[in-house]
Amino acid sequence: MGKIYGCELVLDDAVPRQIAEEERIKVTATVPMLCEAVRAKQLTMVMVEQLADDLLEGEYFLPFARGGFRRHVLEHGLLDYEEL
Repeated sequence: MGKIYGCELVLDDAVPRQIAEEERIKVTATVPMLCEAVRAKQLTMVMVEQLADDLLEGEYFLPFARGGFRRHVLEHGLLDYEEL
């Protein structure tokens, strides 16, 4: 789809990301996309934290446990305190 429509794909799994990058398809992952939504004030930190927890309720993998979004993004420099 990304190649056909020229859009960015949201992929977290390594193999599909590698294939997309080889095909020169723009790719992002879930966590950076959520950080950008906070940065752009499209979503609040509370909304994103709840969304991340909701995703983790199912079989969705994120690089942190429930309740860990804020700590993860701060520790990895994806957001800073002023953006929260």
